[in-house]
Amino acid sequence: MNRIKRLFPIMLIVMLITAVACALAACGDLYNYNHTYDNESLYTVASSGRAGISEIRDIDVDWYNGTITVICGEAGSLVTFSEFAEGEEPSRDTTMHYLVDGTTLRIKYAKSGTLSVGKLVKHLTVTVPSDMYLGEIDIDGTSADISVMGISAREIEVDNVSGLVNLKCSANDVNVDTVSGNLYLECNADRVEADSVSGNVTVTCKSSPSRMFIDSTSGDVLLRLPGDLGFSLEYSTTSGLFKNAFSADTVQRGEDSFVYLNGVCDYKIDTTSGDLIIEKLLA
Repeated sequence: MNRIKRLFPIMLIVMLITAVACALAACGDLYNYNHTYDNESLYTVASSGRAGISEIRDIDVDWYNGTITVICGEAGSLVTFSEFAEGEEPSRDTTMHYLVDGTTLRIKYAKSGTLSVGKLVKHLTVTVPSDMYLGEIDIDGTSADISVMGISAREIEVDNVSGLVNLKCSANDVNVDTVSGNLYLECNADRVEADSVSGNVTVTCKSSPSRMFIDSTSGDVLLRLPGDLGFSLEYSTTSGLFKNAFSADTVQRGEDSFVYLNGVCDYKIDTTSGDLIIEKLLA
C-alpha cells in the first residue's frame, strides 16, 4: 500500500502529460487550415463576386479543400465566381475572401492565418467569358479536385497536393505539379510541363507542343500525339513497360531516345515506377 502511495504522484504526472498530449493532438486536428497572405484587410468577404474583364488580366486561386472549377461561359464583360459549402455553414472567417489586386483577381479559401474548418468542404466555380483571353491562371490546391475547361490563356499553372487535376485548355505554357492524384491534360499548348509523385499522367495533344517535360515517380504515363508532326523523345523508366505506337517510323538515337519524322519538337519523359505508353491520334 505504501509503495502505491509513493508511486501515485508519478502516476498522476504521467496521466496529466498524456491528457495534455491528447488535447494538443485534438487541437492539431481542429486547426487544420494554415495559410497566410498579405493585405487581408483589403479583401471582400462573400460567397460570390464578380469582376469586369476590363479590370483583370490574371486569376490567382488558393483553395484548401473541395473542388475548384474554372469554366468558359458565354461571351460577356464579367468574370463571376461563387462558392458552395457542405458539411457545415461557413463562418465569416471561413467564407471566401477575394480582391482585385492591380490586374489580378485573387480568390482565397478563408481568412489569412490558422483556423479550424471542422467538417467544412467548399466548392469554388469561376466562370470566364468565352471571348476573354487571360494572361495567367495560377491555382494552388491542398486537398481539392481541380478542373479547368475551355479556357484560353498565356500561361496556366496548377499546383495540387491531393486530388484529381483535369485540364482542357489552350495556352502558350501549361505547368502542372501534383503530389497525389491523377492528372488528365488535353491541351493546345506550345510548352507543357507535368510533375506527379503518386498518380497517373495522361496528356493528349491535338497539336504537338514544341517542348514537353513529364516526370512521374509512381504512376503510368500515357501520351497521345498527332501523327503528322515530328518530335524527338528522350525517355527513362526504371520499372515499367514501354510501348510506342510510332516505333515503325522512328529512328533510334541511343538506347533511350529516338526521332520521329523531322524531330522538330523536343520531349523528355521520366518515370520511376510505372508504364510509359505513347499512342498516335487518328487524323
